[in-house]
Amino acid sequence: MGIVAKIGIIGDMHLCSKNYGGHSNYQKESIEYFTKISDLTEELGLTHLIGTGDFTYGKFDKLEYREAIEIELERQNRATNGNRYEIEGNHDTATNGRTEYQYYVRRGLLKPATNMTLGSLAITMLDYRKSGIYTPEDMNIITDGTKLNAVIAHQYFKFKDTLMPNFGDAIELDDYTSLYGTDFLICGHIHHTMAFNGLIAKGGNAHRCTVQYMGCMMR
Repeated sequence: MGIVAKIGIIGDMHLCSKNYGGHSNYQKESIEYFTKISDLTEELGLTHLIGTGDFTYGKFDKLEYREAIEIELERQNRATNGNRYEIEGNHDTATNGRTEYQYYVRRGLLKPATNMTLGSLAITMLDYRKSGIYTPEDMNIITDGTKLNAVIAHQYFKFKDTLMPNFGDAIELDDYTSLYGTDFLICGHIHHTMAFNGLIAKGGNAHRCTVQYMGCMMR
């Protein structure tokens, strides 16, 4: 059997039409990065492109910026035949009206978190939850030995003995039974690129999991 899919996973985009932080021209820089992602999606022949959440940082206030982002989303959708997914991050919800993420989901330019199985790969996508509670019903984790299980999330996970800077309160994976069977846990939310391994235990068994933080190109 040939290649079933070529999947690209990108970290938090934090797209914003205003300057903030130590950037001299955040608008220009963010569009350049986003355009590069479109370029790579086309060059690598990706069939799926999945974002780890926090698509934007606030609402856009310039139509020129919105137009530039829409052009790139259209390119990404054409290249992947509409398989452009984005997890909902903590910055993708708001109490003061529709967010940019919600706008693009309604426009059909972003698909929300969706569990799927592609050949021997089982994928789970988890939106951000402040509670940090996910149940087995949220998962597409297949533990019969026929699948490699990848979970993509917008959350702060670690193991009890993982040495990490103080990014706030983490969800400890050691006894997080809902994630038992996960081979790769690919995360957004934390803006540093990191990778580490550990064991997730359930019922006297333990399964090795590799955790990868994608980081945030803009930050």
